[in-house]
Amino acid sequence: AGSPPTPIKNTNLQLRYEVADTVLNPTTDNNGQAQVGLNVSSELDDTPSSDDYTSNGVVVYDPVAKIVGATTVVQDLSVVGLDLIAQASSVIVERTRGNETTTLSASIGYNALPGDVLSFSLPAQNRGVLTAPSTFMEIATPDGVVFRDALPSIAPYSEERLLVDWEVPSNMTIGTAQMSFTVDPDENITADANRSNNAASLSIFIGRAPTASLVVDEGKYTFENITLNATASFDID
Repeated sequence: AGSPPTPIKNTNLQLRYEVADTVLNPTTDNNGQAQVGLNVSSELDDTPSSDDYTSNGVVVYDPVAKIVGATTVVQDLSVVGLDLIAQASSVIVERTRGNETTTLSASIGYNALPGDVLSFSLPAQNRGVLTAPSTFMEIATPDGVVFRDALPSIAPYSEERLLVDWEVPSNMTIGTAQMSFTVDPDENITADANRSNNAASLSIFIGRAPTASLVVDEGKYTFENITLNATASFDID
């Protein structure tokens, strides 16, 4: 119906939420507003949907001015106040080897050699409808170093990221190692609706560069066959 330029006070309205047989009769205040508490109930509509639990109409009626306003109350059982998530699938990894920087992904695999520098962008997401207060993220690098860094408050359905650089040690064992991170490790945010998704990890393969050995025939002339023998080359990983 929209808002009039001048507030209309002391107007009797009727609010109808018919799925629950609710009829209320609020009156506007000096600001032209009426506030009521509405129990949305657990009644279901007759249109099944995979997107919500139920969606029911609310009608507000001015019987004198013959003005009708309507809206829909959507109930989604997956909505929570706060849900902090360490989202492994959203981690961004860059590998710097010498002067070359490469962006790695799960499709090509996370791999590195001793001396490489891996830069991690670690996301902390909030899938709740309320702002999550500031907390910490605990990070454990593949060589066993554990430390924490502060996370700012996270707006609803948003994320904050921490940037971590890790240089692969020269004596790092060949094989798969884990880069793990945990949001709110001390569980200080008691309103977090699901703590099972607060921790995540990435598997990183630490290898070695291959050792090349190439033997070339010497003393050959033009148009003579030359044998290149690389059978002594090996790759220890």
